[in-house]
Amino acid sequence: MSFAPPITPVLVYSDIEAAHTFLVDIFGFAAGSLHRTADGQVVHGEVHVDGASIWLHRETADQGLASPQSHRASAVSPSSSTTWTRTMSGPARQAR
Repeated sequence: MSFAPPITPVLVYSDIEAAHTFLVDIFGFAAGSLHRTADGQVVHGEVHVDGASIWLHRETADQGLASPQSHRASAVSPSSSTTWTRTMSGPARQAR
């Protein structure tokens, strides 16, 4: 039996805190953490559902991440998003 690493979905939002509140209040997800910069800007969030984490990420041009509101049509490549998530999951988990 081969081991498949867990996949963490990443949702990109221009307002992570508002998205976090919406997902918790409307969909009933369990509230996770909100990570802020020294000046209070939310740069990462997490919600949980059925034991799985969902990451809420800020828009970043250098990583090609933009919220659907920033585009007329969403054109996200699942393969590039999955690759980035798997790459970042190890260091992010260690930093907790």
